[in-house]
Amino acid sequence: MSKNFIAHLEDPSHPFLTCDNWFTPEEEFMIWKELDYYTNKSTLKHSSQGPVATDDEGTQLASNFRIYPEKIYTELGRNMSAILSGIKKLSTTELHSFIYENLTPGPFNNYKGTNCDSTIVSYYHSGDYYKGHFDAFQFTILIWFYKEPKTFIGGDFHFIDAKISVPCIHNRMIIFPSYLNHAVTPLEFEKEKSLGCGRYTITHFFYTVPSQEAN
Repeated sequence: MSKNFIAHLEDPSHPFLTCDNWFTPEEEFMIWKELDYYTNKSTLKHSSQGPVATDDEGTQLASNFRIYPEKIYTELGRNMSAILSGIKKLSTTELHSFIYENLTPGPFNNYKGTNCDSTIVSYYHSGDYYKGHFDAFQFTILIWFYKEPKTFIGGDFHFIDAKISVPCIHNRMIIFPSYLNHAVTPLEFEKEKSLGCGRYTITHFFYTVPSQEAN
């Protein structure tokens, strides 16, 4: 099935790509099983407990919970994780062709040439946010998940400098150059909700290292 890729070029300095319904229903089911497994107080680590982006004064920019699948699975066991094995969908000929035809020349020229990746999962509960920051990679890929019907407001994505907002829609994927300044607005519930009712972000970072080091 052909994907509904959309190239966003309204601001040439902030090119990005989105795709709704990124995972099939079968893939989504397996992703939820893994996310539900991780969603407990012993697995979720708050951003205050680990490395996170800071401003020039050393103040943390994020308030959210983190999951590190790569620390749970060995290299040989990555295929046991629906989240980690889902990275393969980002290297298909269909996606590469769309990027080449619609988002080049420009910063997306190097997307196909990336040879390393890193993955984290973020979970946003009441009051959580991520202030403006950039990522120290080449490309950032975000996939948003939440239980439907949606029970929170906020949690939307913004490119700060371009003043572009991208609504948080379940199972939406977005790819953009990592150097773009971006943020997540505070998430709030109208009524108190249990852990797991908020917003998950599966984040894949793509980057390139010399071939002798990539192995």
